[in-house]
Amino acid sequence: MANLRWTPLLALLGLLLTACPSANTQAKGQLEVTVNIPTGSGITPNVQVSGPGGFSQTISQEGVRLFDQASVGDYTITAQDVTAGGTTYNGKVSVGATSGTSNTASATVTANTKTTVTVDYTQALTGLRVNVSNVPANTQRVIVRARAADGTITEDSSLTGNGTVDLNVPNGAYSVSVLAVVGTSSTIASSLSSFSDNATAPAVVDANAFTARPATGRLYLALSDATTPASGNGVGYLSDAQLQGAGTAIPSGQIKGEVNVLEVAFDRAGNLFQLVQGSTAASSQTLINRYPPSTAQNNAFSPVDFVITNGFFTLPTCSSPPCQDRNLTSPTDMAFDANGNLWLVDPTSVARIDSKGGSIPASAPAGRLICFSAADMAAKVGATPNTLDTPGIIYYGAAVAGATSLAFDRSGNLWIGASVTTPSAERRLRRIPSSSLSCPNLNPVTQNPQTPELASGDRNFTVTASVGEPTDLALDPSGNSIWVANRTGNNLLEFDTGSASSTPTPLKTITITGQASLAPQSLAFDARGRLWVGGASAVFSLPAISATGAVTADKSFTASFPVTSLAFNLGDANTPPFLR
Repeated sequence: MANLRWTPLLALLGLLLTACPSANTQAKGQLEVTVNIPTGSGITPNVQVSGPGGFSQTISQEGVRLFDQASVGDYTITAQDVTAGGTTYNGKVSVGATSGTSNTASATVTANTKTTVTVDYTQALTGLRVNVSNVPANTQRVIVRARAADGTITEDSSLTGNGTVDLNVPNGAYSVSVLAVVGTSSTIASSLSSFSDNATAPAVVDANAFTARPATGRLYLALSDATTPASGNGVGYLSDAQLQGAGTAIPSGQIKGEVNVLEVAFDRAGNLFQLVQGSTAASSQTLINRYPPSTAQNNAFSPVDFVITNGFFTLPTCSSPPCQDRNLTSPTDMAFDANGNLWLVDPTSVARIDSKGGSIPASAPAGRLICFSAADMAAKVGATPNTLDTPGIIYYGAAVAGATSLAFDRSGNLWIGASVTTPSAERRLRRIPSSSLSCPNLNPVTQNPQTPELASGDRNFTVTASVGEPTDLALDPSGNSIWVANRTGNNLLEFDTGSASSTPTPLKTITITGQASLAPQSLAFDARGRLWVGGASAVFSLPAISATGAVTADKSFTASFPVTSLAFNLGDANTPPFLR
């Protein structure tokens, strides 16, 4: 009888167990995470998702990620900052229809329901976070103003009392002022100038930097007629604030008149180098003037602290010894390698000696490539103080025939653009492997430079009629592609630095809308990846370029002479990632 009494109880217990699912069969929900990145940014997202039961996942691709069997409970989604091409991108996390204000958020998954999360990456801003305190009680409005070092007002914001405002300005030095508007003025909204009439400044300002973004930086440029350099009018600059503002004429006060300056460049320490193009083979003229970093930092041209002159060297053999030869005739471009060595190219110099030390045939191609080592420049080795007379090496040969422009890629390979008009067959792009180049020190100065022949290199790219005349070269911020300014074709072309083809097809061919007479002569990328182009009478900036075709220049700064060279200061955030 006892067993019969337990039977109904056991049956009831079985029903209860059947009605209550185990932990493994609990109801689930869905968590959908959508990650958006800016078009053309090329960034790799880094989104961390964590939740109940030790759940942890990383999302590293743009698009939609669905966690179909998500456990019920709270999840944390965090979008880590990412950097690409020297630019930082921040993520904001939104849950459902609620817009996100932070890079992290909590989302709750409930049974049989889909919870949506959106992560939006945008380029990080930079600027000043200004904390304002001690504002009088009768203040109607407080105006907070940032003024750049050159006096340009770059940002204004306001608040009604004590508090914090963010001024989104590029990296740099700023003065911050506060105008506290008191009384009952009815003209507050008219203009900032009206605030000055009845304003006092009792507020206390505490300014500090927030979320850094690489600045555009100051852009230096050479203004010269490339065909007749003696008529050129010198060098100039555009400040960061000017580059960020509306395009104007380059102010005359920011141009220094100098004859024959053809190129400008910065080394990694922030020294400004100016290349002076000569016209007499036997001249002992100055080739390079170097200015200290304060030049770029102060928007000015400091006194020259070091020069490189066109020295001579003695030929080991010649028909009537002793014989001497000048280093160069009329150099046209310069470039720094990753070790800080300075390279110059001259399409017109004719080498007097060959690889065996004898006289060179009259039919030998013109062109020389020379290098001044970083160590020699630091030591200022020369016959006179603060002067360097002779390079450590002078290359000649087919590789430098007709060469007019230089650039180094991320692998240390040297790219040479040849744009001489005669012979037209010399209009080429050449890639010289880093293993074929050396830049020895020349110390003591009694030594002669090395004078080896340089072969064409591992790639001798044929420049087709569509390319025409490569007048300048620039590596994009990643260092993976090289851009060519084609003056005769009036366009810009992008090539893959790793191309194995001798007749490569351009990755992109860009024409600049509305600039039929641009005649591009110089190129430079800023740290944000924006391409700047110097033309016949102006400097243009182009937005991020994503496809072949016509691109509208978004800013233009007019000049009275052709802009033959552009350079951003490599001593700051503008250093390309592959050179850092």
